[in-house]
Amino acid sequence: MSPGNKPATTVTDEETIVRSSRIAHTAVDAPAVDAQLSTRRLNIMRFGYAFMGVGLVIVKWPLLFHAPSLPVMEGVVTCLLTAMSLLALLGSDIPSGCCRSCCSRSPGS
Repeated sequence: MSPGNKPATTVTDEETIVRSSRIAHTAVDAPAVDAQLSTRRLNIMRFGYAFMGVGLVIVKWPLLFHAPSLPVMEGVVTCLLTAMSLLALLGSDIPSGCCRSCCSRSPGS
């Protein structure tokens, strides 16, 4: 290799640590925009979860009883979507409890 040509740039461990610490400091120093969800956003989330849960209950739960007669992949999809509907219905109530306990804490506590 000639002296004028530089080899491919390599990053040392020290440079990686400095770069990652800069990123971490930037994330920590950033001001918290809004730690709590507004009531409007919370109700929109609840509506979305309830809509998805009820829709899956209407469409997929009747197929669950016929899952043994379905082809394997269709039975798997039916079971997973049924489980997803349960989680969506649970999620229609959980955002309120989660946001009150987790998001109301001050940053850094």
